[in-house]
Amino acid sequence: MGYGLGAAVGGCMASGRKTILFTGDGSFGMNLTELATAVTHRLPVVVILLNNSSLGLPRQWQHMFYGDRFAQSNIERKTDFPALAKAFGACGHLANNLDELSSILENTPDDLPTVIECRIGIDEMVLPMIPPGGSIKNMVVGG
Repeated sequence: MGYGLGAAVGGCMASGRKTILFTGDGSFGMNLTELATAVTHRLPVVVILLNNSSLGLPRQWQHMFYGDRFAQSNIERKTDFPALAKAFGACGHLANNLDELSSILENTPDDLPTVIECRIGIDEMVLPMIPPGGSIKNMVVGG
């Protein structure tokens, strides 16, 4: 099934256990049709969607290695992800802070997918990462 939501759905189907996926809004947008599969099979997949209104990794590379020359990475979509999840037949929530996220996580169903949108800043970094043309020996561990 690949990476992202498809891999989480596949892992959940194989194990029968609740599976948590951390993903960005760009990645989720490219793979969200897998939510239909998760709903159809009533899988306990929990998607924690980190929404920074961009394609985070390409934007991070453009910031760190290409002098803030941003190209096609700031998508600024206005998608209401909790409503989208509900339209698919899943549970959808917006967590505005860690307390809300914790409360939502404690109450996710065991027989239905849940999408939890967490809005984060556009400049949040995902680390560690390997720089362009680098190897694991060149790993960037701090911003």
